[in-house]
Amino acid sequence: MDSAIQQLNLPTCLQIYSPNRLFETFRDVTTVKEALAAKAPSMITLTRTDGSSKKKIYGLLQLHLMLLSHNSKVKNGLTKMEIDLLASDIMKTFYFLTFADIAVVMRRFYHGEYGKTYNQLTSGDIYQWFEQYANERCNAAEEMSRREDEQRYGDGYRVPENFTLDMLGYTKDEETGAWRIDPDKSQKLAEERKRREDEQRAAGLKKREEAGELQRIRQEVAIKNILAKPEENRSQAEKDMLTIYRTQKQLAERRETPSDAL
Repeated sequence: MDSAIQQLNLPTCLQIYSPNRLFETFRDVTTVKEALAAKAPSMITLTRTDGSSKKKIYGLLQLHLMLLSHNSKVKNGLTKMEIDLLASDIMKTFYFLTFADIAVVMRRFYHGEYGKTYNQLTSGDIYQWFEQYANERCNAAEEMSRREDEQRYGDGYRVPENFTLDMLGYTKDEETGAWRIDPDKSQKLAEERKRREDEQRAAGLKKREEAGELQRIRQEVAIKNILAKPEENRSQAEKDMLTIYRTQKQLAERRETPSDAL
């Protein structure tokens, strides 16, 4: 299923990710780890398919939110404006999520895992569900990546059970049974080791970049929550965080400004 989902085109995605088929498509996906294992394309990937793809994915997300509001059966559900703004915020902040992730969020709601709505459902409630899920997903992805590295590379000091000297570039003389260094084999092994080291170095760099991106997303979500509060209700720590964020943003903008424009 993984490779098949990754190769889907946009028209097919719009069909199988529609509200009436989402749970059928991801019927075996009930947890964060299962959503990650599904390897479905992220929303940002789907929006880059063609010129109209962003509008189509936005509309699809609106449909899911409308159905969620309707099925909540609360007296005060979401208005059209709230749905429009919420869909836009989710796509902008949680662009890395897939519709497998969205299926898990929706399933949790229908199973009552977010608690009772008490006859009212707000866009802030749903946004917090996605924020909570995104943080959980980030932690799960980091844990899965760490375990994959352990399985792939081990601790770096384990000797293979079938170890022989030819793994170090030696060749055994058939007549004498003596081992001697083989320059060609040794050179090939050295090149292979260098290739693996380069791959590991590139993978490590990619992980650090992804970790930095995740930290940036979490910071932006935290700042957005602070700005949503009335100023008089903000704690001193929140005010300090907001000041630091604005200062960092100003410094970054100055660095990006060409010197001849100053």
